[in-house]
Amino acid sequence: MANVPHNVVVTRTKTGAVEISSANPTLVTNYDGGYWKRTYNLDAWKLGTVNTGYPPKTLYLLLPGGTIGASFTALLKTDFLNSGNWQHWMSCTTA
Repeated sequence: MANVPHNVVVTRTKTGAVEISSANPTLVTNYDGGYWKRTYNLDAWKLGTVNTGYPPKTLYLLLPGGTIGASFTALLKTDFLNSGNWQHWMSCTTA
C-alpha cells in the first residue's frame, strides 16, 4: 500500500509539547463511514487516543490514497469524546 506513515509525531507549535506519537499508525478503512475517502480520496490513519485533559481525544492523520506527488494536502483530525472535532488541513511537500 502506498503512503503508509511511520513514526508520526504531532507537536504543538507554540509550546513544542508532543501531543501524540505513533510508530505505526493503524489504517481505518471505513473512518467516518468512508466520507473522507469518497469525498477527498484521503486514507485515515489512527494515531491513538490522548486521555489527559478533558475530554479525551483521538487523533487521525488523513493522507491522499495512491501515489503522492511533490506537493499534497493532508488533514490532522482530532475527534473529541461526544463533543465534535478539530480539522487541521495542511499543505505538504515531499523531502
